[in-house]
Amino acid sequence: MSSKYGDDRDPYLYPALNVMRNRLGIRQAQRLEQTAWEITSLRAATLPLGPRGRGLPYLCFIHHQLYQDIFDWGGAIQRSRYLSG
Repeated sequence: MSSKYGDDRDPYLYPALNVMRNRLGIRQAQRLEQTAWEITSLRAATLPLGPRGRGLPYLCFIHHQLYQDIFDWGGAIQRSRYLSG
């Protein structure tokens, strides 16, 4: 099954589902989206306040803080053409 993002060989997706692989084992896109929203909302409240960093390392830090409970690759640079949404 081909997706709008290319073929089914994307290492970040469950095969033939167009759902991002995740630590929670969720394979339904809408359920993953809702769960990710809930978890990242809680994680956002834990981000440190104060002077903000700049550049890619700081953005990776934020991404890791938000997504560490959901995806193994939270905070890492993705090597894929996949775009969520």
